[in-house]
Amino acid sequence: MASPEPPSNQPDDLLENIITDLGELDEPPAQDIDLNSLTAELESLTLTAEQRAIAQNQALQEQISQLTAELHNVQQQRDQLSQDLARLQEENATLSGLRQNLEQELAQALIQQDELQQQLVTLQLQASQIQELQSQVATLQSQVSQIQELQDQLASLQTEKTALEQQLQAVLAASPPAPLEDTALLGNPPDAGLAQQLAEITRQLTQVERERDRLQEELAQAQNELLGLQHDLEVLRNQSATVVPTELTLAAQENRQLKRQQRRRDTVLWISGIAATVVSALSVSLNLPQPIGRIIPPVAALAVPVITTLVGRGGSSEKTA
Repeated sequence: MASPEPPSNQPDDLLENIITDLGELDEPPAQDIDLNSLTAELESLTLTAEQRAIAQNQALQEQISQLTAELHNVQQQRDQLSQDLARLQEENATLSGLRQNLEQELAQALIQQDELQQQLVTLQLQASQIQELQSQVATLQSQVSQIQELQDQLASLQTEKTALEQQLQAVLAASPPAPLEDTALLGNPPDAGLAQQLAEITRQLTQVERERDRLQEELAQAQNELLGLQHDLEVLRNQSATVVPTELTLAAQENRQLKRQQRRRDTVLWISGIAATVVSALSVSLNLPQPIGRIIPPVAALAVPVITTLVGRGGSSEKTA
């Protein structure tokens, strides 16, 4: 900003103005100069110069006041702008903090999304395991029903054995008394054949009863296995509804499932061997007289699909494992 000019009311300035005014006269001064008129003219010029200087001073004072007011306004605007700048800087810092918080929340959301996807995969795996357990439970229930039917057939065979013994006793009672060597079972051909048939069927029934006892033990084991599967199924359902199992829990479940499948395969092979033995033993008696001939075909017809079903279940379990 330019500084205002100093007032021109100094003596040097007045003399310069007077000399300038005198120099503007075209005609040279006369020899007879009137001092009074010259003095009056000088006073007039001095007064004019003073008035001009006063007017200039007033104009300069007004300019100074105006510039001072403008400077004050500019300073106020500067202060206001400084306050606005500080406020904007504070808002910028706040927004920067919010942006960092949002970025952290976004990163956490992405991590949670990955975790939820892993939990979804785990839940889908558990759902498939539950379906597999349900199919295994249905298979065991079918095997239990088939074993029960086989036990019913064995009970019927035992009844027929009892009837055959009673028939043999009746035949022996109706025969006339004879010497000991004549009443021997091998000495009398009709009675010997019947006795041989009775001995054969008795031996077969004894073997079948032994196998039946073992089969009952295996049935109890299968029922316990069924209860274990039902318990595991309930545990899996509870875990699916509450907490996703860890990798260690999944490994333990897989280990238990593999052990159950191995025991089930062993059971299937053992039952298949029993059924094959029963069918082989009973097939020998197909040429026996009534009522044994009425029992053997249903038993054989039942044993064959049982063997086929159990072997098929075992193969499917191995493929699944």
